Amino acid sequence: RDVERSRGLGDVYKRQELGTRIVRIWGLESIDCDGNLPQRRLPSSDIECTVYRNDRRVHVTIHADDSNRLGLYDTDGKALKPVGKD
Repeated sequence: RDVERSRGLGDVYKRQELGTRIVRIWGLESIDCDGNLPQRRLPSSDIECTVYRNDRRVHVTIHADDSNRLGLYDTDGKALKPVGKD
């Protein structure tokens, strides 16, 4: 996975809903994971979601690694670039 485009969420994810944080960091309009995205903890396995960004619908995989870094990847495996701040 593209570590440079992943974001370390550390302890901040404990204070804010994970979906809200993902929307802010990646500059998304919304995210829909069919209820599969945990509220506050990082996912323990990859999760398939649909995100809306720049008026486009994009299917992504959310991946968390062992060092608390989270990445969003499109169907071609390309990392979505974060645009917001942690």
